[in-house]
Amino acid sequence: MSKEKFKKFIKKAGAIFPEILDVGGKLITGNISGAITEIKDVLKSKNEDVKAKDLLIELHEIEMEKNINERWSLDAKSDSWLAKNVRPLSLVYMFVIVTVISILDSWVKTFIIKEAWIDLFSTLLVTMVIAYFGSRGFEKTKDIFK
Repeated sequence: MSKEKFKKFIKKAGAIFPEILDVGGKLITGNISGAITEIKDVLKSKNEDVKAKDLLIELHEIEMEKNINERWSLDAKSDSWLAKNVRPLSLVYMFVIVTVISILDSWVKTFIIKEAWIDLFSTLLVTMVIAYFGSRGFEKTKDIFK
């Protein structure tokens, strides 16, 4: 998760609820997790306000992105071969499954796959491709512009 995205969120949320700006110090010291917790508390105290609910959803998405980035970083630093390769292997597996299903569907006339499986495989494959290649492309682009 980029600090810039979190800073934009703080500015946006602070414009609506000024007490959120008090949390800015935690951002400067790098304690994003603590800042997220405090912002959640402020927004939950405003639970009747629709804008607070929208901001809580946005904050939850930022927190999820942060957790995913941390998990992927830890996987990359791990000494375990499996931890380092589970994402690429999963992606290869999904490509193989979709390819096999496509070939069987076009060659074997009696081959029928249920709609639920098609939806599941297509959703998983698209999600994995975007997460893997999209995030890698973003990381490389960010490194180029530094």
